Amino acid sequence: MRNTFLLLCCFLFPAVAAARTYDTSNLPYSDAPTERSTAIAISVLTQEGVVEGNPDGTFRPGAFLNRAEFLKIAMTLLPAATQPAYELTCFPDVFANEWYAPHVCRAKALGIVEGNQEEGIAPELWEFQPARTVQYVEALKILSVVFNLNPTATVGPWYQRYLNVADALGINLPENPAPGMYLTRGDMARLVVRFLAQSHGELAALSAAEKGNIPIDAGEEEQDQADTSNTAEVFPLLENTGAVLELDPLDPDSDTVVMQQFLPLGEVSPVLAGASIFSEAQPLDVTSVVVRIMDVQSIDSFLVYDENTRLLGRAYMDTVQQGAFIEYRLPLQRGKLTIPKEKEFSFYVRAVVKAIHAGGVSGDVVQVQRIGVEGNGAWNNKNQSAYSTDTFPVFQTAQSTITEISNPSGPRTILLAGNQMRIGAFRFAGHIAEGAQNPDLAVTELVIQADQIGGVTLDNVWLGADGTNERSACTLIGSQITCSDIPVIFGSFEDRPRILTLYADVRIPSGASKASLQLRLNEPGSVAEAGAVRWTDGSQSFHWVAGETPVVRSTVFEY
Repeated sequence: MRNTFLLLCCFLFPAVAAARTYDTSNLPYSDAPTERSTAIAISVLTQEGVVEGNPDGTFRPGAFLNRAEFLKIAMTLLPAATQPAYELTCFPDVFANEWYAPHVCRAKALGIVEGNQEEGIAPELWEFQPARTVQYVEALKILSVVFNLNPTATVGPWYQRYLNVADALGINLPENPAPGMYLTRGDMARLVVRFLAQSHGELAALSAAEKGNIPIDAGEEEQDQADTSNTAEVFPLLENTGAVLELDPLDPDSDTVVMQQFLPLGEVSPVLAGASIFSEAQPLDVTSVVVRIMDVQSIDSFLVYDENTRLLGRAYMDTVQQGAFIEYRLPLQRGKLTIPKEKEFSFYVRAVVKAIHAGGVSGDVVQVQRIGVEGNGAWNNKNQSAYSTDTFPVFQTAQSTITEISNPSGPRTILLAGNQMRIGAFRFAGHIAEGAQNPDLAVTELVIQADQIGGVTLDNVWLGADGTNERSACTLIGSQITCSDIPVIFGSFEDRPRILTLYADVRIPSGASKASLQLRLNEPGSVAEAGAVRWTDGSQSFHWVAGETPVVRSTVFEY
């Protein structure tokens, strides 16, 4: 133990340059953030070689990063000389051929990380869980060890000591996130640069640059003014308040497409709700943004964006429950957000959905019940609130989702009579959530409407799939075809899209002149009502898909 302590004391100091310029002169990214503190942090870490962008020239500041990615960044801060002996299979779930193995195993040898404790499991069998999204307190612990802060023990959960030392030194994120908050790449940059600045006695310089007291460059100052001019007229955000104005990395307008009413576990959701608040009598100083939903376990928090897609902050669960409802609040310091008299303030929210390992479950029904703001009248200082009572869409959590149901063939073809004739096909594509665990995305039942014109009749209907010569029998009652208990070999499509094809014995009356046949998956269904497609994500069965009626039509077969 003493040797390990000496090793840490001697070597765990950042290996980056001794002097830094806290500005935005190193942002070679096509999606560089406009929010000042994040832009400065990313610029500094880029200059130091701690972070780099993606091959497509982006940085993706709003994307989450996992434990392996964060640990690689943390280990970059250490001198190359800190190279203890280690093996590349240091955890049961870390394999020697993985890119992150050297970083993880070097960190374990230095005592920076250990396995995730499991009751009744021997410590040498504890996993590292490299793919799990890194949490705020996990990052604080790793950085505290790297920067040799040695926080003292305290009463409370294991992470309290790290929260305390970060708060005492002023290196915590200014919004004071919840301990279990998932870190985005932008969050990571802001946190790491605060530790870095503090370790070199430059925290005051960083703070001044973030507040704009140190000129960044003329071009950026002009851009900042251009970016905020329209916003300030409607809901001015006061300077130097630490407001988070990261741009939404997703396109709110794209969330209306088919199949977007499922919430993938471990990911940021589509837009769940939006509201427009009008302050008629006097300006309103907003103290909280409030989101109310039914009590579910899979929602970690809500990201709140203004109408210009800028992130105002993250709303966390209120500890006071309102009956069957729970509320999430984004507290704002007075003066940070003011809605002028007779002006409209619009905003929208996305949910941060828990992964399975963080408590998320498939099948949770999520619907925003109300959304609004609370605050004080700027003139009379009386409490005021304004809520939208619109009816918002219903969503459901899943660890894998159907993203596309389409017709893989042309719009029209010839109808032929005979046995075992092809009568239509449907293509299914899906998405495996980042927070999934043993997913198995598969179609289990189809209820198909057959539009038969001109006396066309069907018999002996069966289902086939690409990649197999097997067949599965379907039932036909009137014009409705039901394919139940679809075998996994047919319906599974988590690895690649799957085409399911219908065959039947087709009869066309003699003398028919306008006979035709077309299949439809008609009803999308809803959480409360079964539709034409039943499917599973590997842990939960679903009886609906998002979309319009009909969900999809097959090729028209014409005689």
